[in-house]
Amino acid sequence: MNPDDIALIYQQYQDLVAAGNHEQAQAFIEESAQKMSPQMRNTLIGEIASMSFEDVAKEREELTAMQKKTIDAYNELEKVKAGLEGQGGSETIDK
Repeated sequence: MNPDDIALIYQQYQDLVAAGNHEQAQAFIEESAQKMSPQMRNTLIGEIASMSFEDVAKEREELTAMQKKTIDAYNELEKVKAGLEGQGGSETIDK
């Protein structure tokens, strides 16, 4: 078994999880692991854990980027609001 095989197993596992088939995903990993030597099972488990951590880190980075964009947009809206209030339009702006 090579890294490509492990990546393929992991991708199939992720596809099942993404589709909401958690039990089927677990069964798939167990079935795949049973076909391997103990050493390869350990490698598979380690690689799956590593790939999972990488996926979580990537999701967090994407979430952080979205949060930053949201904060930036909010700050821009606050500037527009302040500008409108300075022009005497405060009665039309909710506070």
